[in-house]
Amino acid sequence: MSNITIFNLAFRYFPGDKLKVPVHIPYGCLCIISVLEQAGHRVEFRDYQLNSYTNPADVKCMVDFLKNPGHIIGISCFSKELPYAVLLSGELKKIYPSVKIILGGCGPTGVAEKLIEYFDSIDFVVTGEGDVTVVELLDAIEGRRNVANVKGIVFKSDGNVTVTPERERIKALDSLPTAAYHHINLSYYDSLYLSWSRGCPYRCTFCDQGSFWKGKLVNRSFQNVFSELDGLSELKSYCEITFADNIFCHNKEDFKRFFEEYKKRNYNFKFNMCRRLDDIDDEILDMAGALNCQVVFFGVESGSSFVLEEIKKNIHVDIKEILLKTADKIPVSAASFIFNFPFETIYDFLDTMNFILNLFLTKTENYLHIHLHYLIPIAGTEIYSKYGDNLLYREFGNILTSGRNMEEYEHYNFEENKKNLTFPPLNETKNKYSGQIKELVTTYSDTFISYYIYESPDRETKEMFLKYFRRSLKTGIINYFFKHGGYNIFMGKETFYIISEPSSERDNGIYVRVDRNNIGNLSEFLSHENKKNLFVYHDGLSVDEINKLKHSLEGFEHIFLKPFTNIDENTCKECPSLFSVENDKVLFCGGKGGRYFNFYSSREEIYKDFLKRGISGCCFDS
Repeated sequence: MSNITIFNLAFRYFPGDKLKVPVHIPYGCLCIISVLEQAGHRVEFRDYQLNSYTNPADVKCMVDFLKNPGHIIGISCFSKELPYAVLLSGELKKIYPSVKIILGGCGPTGVAEKLIEYFDSIDFVVTGEGDVTVVELLDAIEGRRNVANVKGIVFKSDGNVTVTPERERIKALDSLPTAAYHHINLSYYDSLYLSWSRGCPYRCTFCDQGSFWKGKLVNRSFQNVFSELDGLSELKSYCEITFADNIFCHNKEDFKRFFEEYKKRNYNFKFNMCRRLDDIDDEILDMAGALNCQVVFFGVESGSSFVLEEIKKNIHVDIKEILLKTADKIPVSAASFIFNFPFETIYDFLDTMNFILNLFLTKTENYLHIHLHYLIPIAGTEIYSKYGDNLLYREFGNILTSGRNMEEYEHYNFEENKKNLTFPPLNETKNKYSGQIKELVTTYSDTFISYYIYESPDRETKEMFLKYFRRSLKTGIINYFFKHGGYNIFMGKETFYIISEPSSERDNGIYVRVDRNNIGNLSEFLSHENKKNLFVYHDGLSVDEINKLKHSLEGFEHIFLKPFTNIDENTCKECPSLFSVENDKVLFCGGKGGRYFNFYSSREEIYKDFLKRGISGCCFDS
């Protein structure tokens, strides 16, 4: 039988990042080890999280950590460690030329063909579920099976890349042995990501889970899961178990059964879980709280209804209400937001930021953890297939999702506000990759795509906004104004506004003013218009009302929403903000709180008409 070394290529902290992360039990590796040992193979496990090197990103340290490996080496990694895995493979082949190197895990799966095509040091890439595949592959390496008949692998044969047929999903998860915990010392670890199920029934366009699992969800039995939990009594009391399922106990009746079984066992460890926003209610939250659930994680993704529709999130609930309700019942309500979608306008971005700010300003009993990060390109997603040709390399790494903690700010009373905001490390906190890594990532851009971001409308302005916003947090949320990319952006105490836009956008536009009295008639009034831009000046509208207004209007390429202050009759003639000029003939104005919509041939005609109507100015309350 084979003598194989399984290597978990994971960093306790990523190079250049000062924030150390918990040491996670390498659950995926342990599951693979268990099936290999069941098949009779001799397995040695080495977890790079436990290294003590000063510079763990140095590939020489990884080689040293892998001294005297078995004749087969299996490397498991995520996408952020993938270039290190490639360099490591090359160095191992120089020292141990006869060794067979297999790559597996989330990182290699989506780019398996590219890895085999470009890097001869990698012998095989296992794609998808590896439980059955890796056993058959080792049999093939030992000569007991034809390698071409092993499903779910990519390798090179006679100089050509060979992709074998996709392996069918494992339907009977209970048939798999329990993860090989005997290969590790549980006391060394802080966290365990445990899988109750595999798959996802949803098809969000930015995520590969739906397409990978073909929209299906396969569950382990309750008996199987609780048997595994019963064997984890050696976990440290503060060690948290996160049910890493895309949707934990998707069926409410399953959650009730989980509650009853979990309660009987009186476990000493805490647990976290992921839920969809439309898949949670008071009853589930009450049960989770009673079981010492510490964190409920939600993928909100965006505060823009347009973006949510584009990514097929299919969420039709009051998001704010659910997040705050969870924060009142569970110690931490965690919400993940994404920005820089390739179709996300600056206005969609501000919708998200307004939503985050509104959450931040709301008092809650517990912690509301808000996490904002770049959209990560992932091979196999619908978005990548449409926009993957327009990526931008960023040395500071969108792959790092942990940023500055609010607790670091001296002014901030964490105990009083019970909030935690996390933002991506922007230019001022660049990661310092080695020259080797940068050269590899930029040379093979179609392989290491997680080191890139999508090009997105007004991307630099969004980044600048975040920089100013983070700075303003150091002294509290205050009125703030900055200019960038032709935009004038005002950061108020409760919301953000774009108060002007690039001058080029003013062509072929309509300018109106609305308030709460006429907001309902605006979309009907404008239904006959066919112009490029709509500029809506509003007075006294809430963030929710503004969002509803924006997404109720159709037929315009761009919609600009701006706050407006009153002007008097003396400035009416000179007002540059209420008129749209086409060929110097027609102007449009919404006067008296937007109640009068008329076309005029000149500014003077507007002024005279307003005087005749008894309106002393075009922009004051009636």
